[in-house]
Amino acid sequence: MFVDINKFSNKLGYDYKLLGVVSGEVFESSDLSLQVTTSYRGNVAANSDVSVVVPAEEVKAILYSSELEKLRNDAVAASLSAPKH
Repeated sequence: MFVDINKFSNKLGYDYKLLGVVSGEVFESSDLSLQVTTSYRGNVAANSDVSVVVPAEEVKAILYSSELEKLRNDAVAASLSAPKH
């Protein structure tokens, strides 16, 4: 998710900054009964347009964590030592 920080500052042009990463959506559902000449039963479900956003600083902390750094270094070392075809 990006945000244009110039949008409300009366500046020209665009200046997009990463706000965060959308990590999920909230779905809502409801049971319903319709009674006309016959009865119908069903379930209605829809996206409530509510999302969870992981802040960019949290994503950065995960990407630069020591655990992921070791995994990246190990993957690079493995690819460099793999035989070339």
